[in-house]
Amino acid sequence: MKTTTTLIRGIALIFSVHSFAQNNPDCQQISLNNQIAISNDSTTITAVETSGNYQWVRADQNNAAIGGATLSSFSPQRTGVYAVRITSAECPTVSVVSQSVSMNKDDMEIAGNLNVAGDAKFVQDVGVGKKLILDEITTIDSIGEASGLHFLVRDGNTNGEVKGAPGIAFSDIIYRPRDCFAGSTPTWANGPDKLYALCGNVGIGTNAPQHKLHVQGDGFFHTSLQVNSRMAVGTDISTFARLKVSNPTNGAAVHIDQSDNSTPYAKLLFMEYTDPSTEILKVQHSQTGHTPLYVDASGNFRVSGENRTLFYMNADEETFYTRRVVINMDTWPDYVFEKDYQLPTLAEVRTHITEKGHLPGVPSRKEVLEQGSDLGEMNRILLEKIEELTLYLLEQEEKMQQLEQRLTGLETGN
Repeated sequence: MKTTTTLIRGIALIFSVHSFAQNNPDCQQISLNNQIAISNDSTTITAVETSGNYQWVRADQNNAAIGGATLSSFSPQRTGVYAVRITSAECPTVSVVSQSVSMNKDDMEIAGNLNVAGDAKFVQDVGVGKKLILDEITTIDSIGEASGLHFLVRDGNTNGEVKGAPGIAFSDIIYRPRDCFAGSTPTWANGPDKLYALCGNVGIGTNAPQHKLHVQGDGFFHTSLQVNSRMAVGTDISTFARLKVSNPTNGAAVHIDQSDNSTPYAKLLFMEYTDPSTEILKVQHSQTGHTPLYVDASGNFRVSGENRTLFYMNADEETFYTRRVVINMDTWPDYVFEKDYQLPTLAEVRTHITEKGHLPGVPSRKEVLEQGSDLGEMNRILLEKIEELTLYLLEQEEKMQQLEQRLTGLETGN
């Protein structure tokens, strides 16, 4: 082994040449160039050997390999002694460790961009002309003191924290990750009239947020709250509760929709109360006070027009009041006057009354008490009986006329 040290442009070049070859005659003929070229700005070192496989190493750390540094050129980001191990592409048993280069990265001025792949520690102040993009920060003090940004701190824990010095506006702080990735913690960014987080969940009042915005406690919105999808109240948003407010699809101010829920609703609306004087539902005009719909906890129900009550149900009296009731029927007793109608004889009616205690075709007292009375059906039955009575009267009138004619004939002797 042969070692030589030379000083070029203030950078120490330490020649430490190692060549290895086996007894293979072809491999013994291969020679690798161990020289290194340095860029004009002293930031990049390049192996002169153009054919081979490269692995840059830290010569001051027992030639420890630098991860990912396998190209012919390398730009060190830390102060140290660097070299490159070159292996012959044709004969892998032949390799050479190049000259070593000592790079001093402690004091430098860079006119262009600086990309630090590893960790960076700044013992003193750092001045940044435009912006500083950091993937992760442990602690930074006194950044850009002349511009008014004094502190930018993210604690070493997983939650992260951004702080500004007293008297410094929060809008002066810009801290955001270059990319969002799985498990990334919330980080803040700002712009004109906005403050936002690109990654993770944001917690207010909690250090363990489970959603994009998790507020533990009360919230107050002075103007409006817009929800474009689901809004859950007191339940898990992934399974139940879809409430649309001002839904433009059907023009409803409030729209309860179960179409997107994983489990269908058993009830679309459920309300509970404890005070018996509670007004369950009250729809009222904000200016005139007109109440078109009202329901209270006692069961009273009222529907009103502009000038009068249209329908009122009094739960205490078990009575409802209205001006008109229209009942739709699918049949009506005009069939009584048809020629083929089988009108019971009065004798048959008498027998039925004697045996059953009520008219034929009319519900019994027991049926009405147990099942109630259908208003529409009862009106049909009553009209049927009225029309049957009319037929009986017509029959009786016809018989009376015949009797009168017979009496008149007897009186005249005809």
